[in-house]
Amino acid sequence: MNILFDYQIFQFQNFGGISRYIYEIIARSKKDPSQNWKLHLNHSYNEYLTNYDISSHSSIFKDFHFRGKERLRTLINQWGLRKKVAQADLVHLTFFDDYYLNLYRDLKTPYSITIYDMINENFPNYFGQNDPLPAKKKKLIENAHLVLAISESTKQDILKYCHISEEKIHVIYLAYSLDNMQKTNHLNLPDDYLLFIGNRWAYKNFEKMYEAVSPILKDHSLHLLCGGGPKFSQAELKKFETDGVQSKIHHLPVHDNVTLAEIYQRARLFIFPSLYEGFGIPTLEAMSQGCAVALGDNSSLPEVAGNAGLYFDANSTDSIREVISQFLENEQKQAEIKQLSLEQAKKFSWDKTYLEHVKAFEKIVKL
Repeated sequence: MNILFDYQIFQFQNFGGISRYIYEIIARSKKDPSQNWKLHLNHSYNEYLTNYDISSHSSIFKDFHFRGKERLRTLINQWGLRKKVAQADLVHLTFFDDYYLNLYRDLKTPYSITIYDMINENFPNYFGQNDPLPAKKKKLIENAHLVLAISESTKQDILKYCHISEEKIHVIYLAYSLDNMQKTNHLNLPDDYLLFIGNRWAYKNFEKMYEAVSPILKDHSLHLLCGGGPKFSQAELKKFETDGVQSKIHHLPVHDNVTLAEIYQRARLFIFPSLYEGFGIPTLEAMSQGCAVALGDNSSLPEVAGNAGLYFDANSTDSIREVISQFLENEQKQAEIKQLSLEQAKKFSWDKTYLEHVKAFEKIVKL
């Protein structure tokens, strides 16, 4: 099958779960002689593409900032796209710019799209009244020949917000990229810590999690490590100081899988308090390293964590604190959850994700 993936996510994302997912499945197609999958990309700074195994692209003016830069990058990436679309059996859109609808009207090459979540639709107050994304996404979903959802939860949200036949939606789970990681002890980390990963804003629910764990930090020798995401703001630092826990909360930048694996491996517990996730790759990353996960009982998270998850009500400080405290006080439970976590992670792999994409694409191409 001649499948063409568009440039979008590799222009907008230098590092992250979505671009990793697209990279992983295209990379596997290169080892499959029955498939001819191509990525149309002329310009990118994405860290997964540095060995140029799935694309030949430029990274010019990376360190230069000027007005109109992103518009210029879009024009560069759209150069030559029309010709490749005409040659493809199917075009797969990697994000939600609706530019392709004009090409489809002219060339009639069918398209598919992956929907990662419906966060903007579920939490419009976080994105403002003039957020253009929901309308563009809705239009693309309702005109697509195939919609891939990364969880059953996301599928149900698509059906809630869009007019689309359920038969057009195919659920394909994602995976993680921390397999075969060696246990290391290279980082200067606290001896005993709880772990939070990623951005701390809005629906990621860091503030409520902090309210729940700060008393625990005071009563135990535990620390809280925040991996990735921005440095602590002055407001956050002031809050930590006021609460008397400033010496127990730390931030660590994460730029590679070796660092990420080690902070999971050495953590007592990974806390994932998000109010909503389309899938939640960090859940599997932690479990694959034998790290227990405490997480909200919402959206897609129970699908991913299964019976290995320690579930709380993410809207309740008391619930979060109770689940964490009970886990910390039960050494037998800690050992059981570690084993369940390793077993749960093995249920997911990029190989499975790739093969499910092949099956889904074949249904459209063979029509």
